[in-house]
Amino acid sequence: MLHIVAQKENLGSLAYTSAKLITANTQYFTYGRFDIRAKLPTGAGTWPAIWLVSEDDTYQEIDIMESWGSDPGKVYFAVHSSNNFTDENDHHGTNLQVNDLESSFHVYSVEWTPNHIYGFVDDVKYFSLFKSDIKRKYWHFDKGMYIILNLAVIATDGICDCFPQEMLVDFVKVYKYIGSEQTNKIISGVVVSVCCVLIIIISVLVIVIRRNRSAENTNKVQIQNDNSVLTKINS
Repeated sequence: MLHIVAQKENLGSLAYTSAKLITANTQYFTYGRFDIRAKLPTGAGTWPAIWLVSEDDTYQEIDIMESWGSDPGKVYFAVHSSNNFTDENDHHGTNLQVNDLESSFHVYSVEWTPNHIYGFVDDVKYFSLFKSDIKRKYWHFDKGMYIILNLAVIATDGICDCFPQEMLVDFVKVYKYIGSEQTNKIISGVVVSVCCVLIIIISVLVIVIRRNRSAENTNKVQIQNDNSVLTKINS
């Protein structure tokens, strides 16, 4: 279990310390499914986040999870194409109310492909962005990105007297993207076709079996009738 701890202690001019873990310079990812199971801290001033940032640090960002202790029970997912906050086309996001957000573990996920970005909490999708829905110049998510896990301390809405606080991370799982949506459609089509063929084969076998059984029953009836005739003659 990973513990990212923020605590009240002096470090130079700073009154709080915490940590940020990154995969930059060690591992970059282009597309895939990312699942992170974590338990969030509580209290005003805490700002936990799980995010992806472009390898060239040009501010392309996918926020898989952000939460503010001053706004309990709410988790955010966002996609940023740049740091130009005057252009709303550069930024897309939403939030989700989770009643036990700070008291239980949850799995925060993103599914990132060349054509879409989906956001999930506990496999419930609550964010969708499609490449086809925005102008090409605003889609900057076709290059490597690295993972960041961090717990920041922010004083915008006050800071509670509740430190130390920690974000617990149970696991980080990354699934490689291996094909396009078109490939997946083709594979699905093949599976459906195979299933249809199997159904047809099974149906034919059932018909053949029924016919064989009908023929057997007919023979039995014929034999029984013949025996009845013989019995009558003998009597």
